[in-house]
Amino acid sequence: MEYRKINYLKALVGYLGLLQVAHFFVLIRAGIMLFRRGIWGFPASPPPDGWSSQAVFFLIALGIIDGLNAIVSLVFVYLFFKGNTCRLWLGTLTLTAIMITGFTYSLVIIGTGALECYPGQYLGIGLAFLPILILTIIFIGRAGKTDPGQRTIP
Repeated sequence: MEYRKINYLKALVGYLGLLQVAHFFVLIRAGIMLFRRGIWGFPASPPPDGWSSQAVFFLIALGIIDGLNAIVSLVFVYLFFKGNTCRLWLGTLTLTAIMITGFTYSLVIIGTGALECYPGQYLGIGLAFLPILILTIIFIGRAGKTDPGQRTIP
């Protein structure tokens, strides 16, 4: 059985594409709100005392990296469904970036107390990215063995 014929893998990669499109537009909206109006909101609603200046620059940097990675993720999704041979390394790259920025974002949110103020918002974001964690585990599990979408399951 080929990986590209496994429906759950197709579904997870398709979900990644949809999520990254939404993520990109949410980041653009948040950037506009921040730079035009000075308002922090979804996806980075502040803790009770507001964001420290260090956290502000950190979150902006994470947003820029996430935005760029969203674009690269869409290239990966396209190549995955086209069957291109570079999809394994590009998928590994984009999924690794998502895990790193997601973990870092989570630490900032938890460490500053923002999670306590907006539990629904932040838990919703976490739940939305849970399938991407599953996709990452699949990619890690197959790393060096086979190319998801191309070779057969041993």
